[in-house]
Amino acid sequence: MRIEDLNTIGSHIRQRREAMKMTQAELAEKADLSLPFISFIENDKRNISLETLIKITNALEITLSDFFTPIETSQSQLQELLLKINASPKKEDYIQIFHEIIDI
Repeated sequence: MRIEDLNTIGSHIRQRREAMKMTQAELAEKADLSLPFISFIENDKRNISLETLIKITNALEITLSDFFTPIETSQSQLQELLLKINASPKKEDYIQIFHEIIDI
């Protein structure tokens, strides 16, 4: 994520949430935030503090580092796959499998 992308953190949160098949209500509950606040954040109508971003990334089961790792692709299927792998508890296994496939 680039500096100019900081104004679209909410959109990035929505994208990650949707990739996990999570509703706004589920994210709000997991992050201990209100549903309207999540909606405002996702629509880029509210700036959020670092503390709030940490709550959200914890609820999305990703690290801040992973959250800010850019996914530079216009291919939505590839992007969705990367988000699902990143959110998976078997992330390392999947990465190893892809490395093996690429090396073939």
